Parts: sequence; C-alpha cells; structure tokens
Amino acid sequence: EKLRNIGMDVYHRRKDSNTGMAIRLLKNVIYKDHPYEWTFDDAIDLIQKTTVEDLKLLHSKYVNPCNMILTVVGNFEPDDMRKHITKIFGEWEKGECQTVEYPESKFDPKQSVDHFMLRDQVVLALGRPSPIDVYHPDLVPIKLLNFISFYSLGSRLYQLRERTGLFYSAYGTFAEGASREHGFDY
Repeated sequence: EKLRNIGMDVYHRRKDSNTGMAIRLLKNVIYKDHPYEWTFDDAIDLIQKTTVEDLKLLHSKYVNPCNMILTVVGNFEPDDMRKHITKIFGEWEKGECQTVEYPESKFDPKQSVDHFMLRDQVVLALGRPSPIDVYHPDLVPIKLLNFISFYSLGSRLYQLRERTGLFYSAYGTFAEGASREHGFDY
C-alpha cells in the first residue's frame, strides 16, 4: 500500500508539472494508438487496480531466465565463476519467452497540442519519432552529440537562452528512449 500511494503521488505531481505534462502529451502524439500512449490518470487508475496477485503473475512472466542475460564482470577465474553461477541459478525454472510486438506508428507530423495550465511559465515541446534504435551504429555518437547540443554551456540552446532571456531552461535530445524498435527526438 505504501508503494501504491507513492506511485500514485508521483503521477499526481506530474499532472501538476507543466514540463511533465508537455513531455507526456508529446509522447502521446508520437505513440498515437500505441501502448506507450497513456495519460497520468491512466497510470494512477492502473496503480489503483493492480493487485498483489497481478504483480506475482508479472513476476513469473518476466522475471525468469528466458527473459534475461547474465553478465559477470570482475577479476575471477571463468570456470570457478561458471560453477558458482550454476550453483545459484541452476535450478531456476526457465519459463516462457515473451515476444513484444509493436503496432505501426500513426504519428501525424502536422498535429499540434495545446494544453492550458494556470502557470506563469510556458513549455514548448517539439518532437518526432526517431529512426534510431539500440542497434543503430550511430547511437553512442548521438548520445555524445546530445550532451554537446543540449546540455553543455556551449550548446546552441544555452546560447539562445542567454542571448534572448526568454528561456528559464532549454533542453532536448535525439533518439530518446531508443529501444529495439524505436525512440523519439524532442
């Protein structure tokens, strides 16, 4: 119950955050008619309805060796480590692999969303789906470009903020949330 209340509080706070609302609305436009399209109220409702039994079923479905990769790093003898790992995990039941299927994108690049909130600040969010996934050879260089472009003091956004005085903060990213199938830029 304590974690349920904390989870619901997180989403209630995000509903009251102009930045949180802007990013959620942007994601909902990008992921139109997709499981990633959800509101904070949807999340709160789902948390309220989730039972301990639901969590046990999710655990058995996703937390099993079929859905995991074990990585061991350090100073050890491989044969000794293999024996140790086998001793710990050898009896763990394999379970069934879960395949994630992503629906086709229904993103409309001309769509505009206005959401009124009684605030002294305005948040402008621009975004689009990204063709970059976790297998793309440019993902790591793009992460470096993200830092240079959006987060360093020499970034164009920072310079624009300082020159105009119009922005309290300005940030962005390329290939945000890059996964097996997709990500987005904002």
